[in-house]
Amino acid sequence: MTQMEAEVIFDDEKCYIIKNGKTINIGHLLDSKLYVVNTQPDYVNITTIEVPTLRQWYCRYGHLNFGYINKLAQGNLVTGMKYTKGETNQKCEACTRAKMHRIPVPKQSSNRTTQPLELIHSDVCGPMNTDSIGG
Repeated sequence: MTQMEAEVIFDDEKCYIIKNGKTINIGHLLDSKLYVVNTQPDYVNITTIEVPTLRQWYCRYGHLNFGYINKLAQGNLVTGMKYTKGETNQKCEACTRAKMHRIPVPKQSSNRTTQPLELIHSDVCGPMNTDSIGG
């Protein structure tokens, strides 16, 4: 009440909550000597349901071909899946990258060394403080 800058006035059987000179609520005394104030929240809970797009269904079905996703939607075979005409055959970056071909690794090296120690391969990891059974 103090945060609202309201004033509470008690009389024999009622309590009045007053703010800016206006009574905003009245409480009634119970047999247990407690005051009960009926309150109504001044806010409303609103929920919305977002219908998943065909793109979201496409991802949920593990990047299934869009033709099959459209058949599922047009045939009303999946609860909550709505067919939208403009959503067909969208590009998927993950699928595009997965289908890309890479140049194969050559079986023979194109440049071979001619002298010892001309090319050195080494590991650059360590020192490592690893506990072992034997110390």
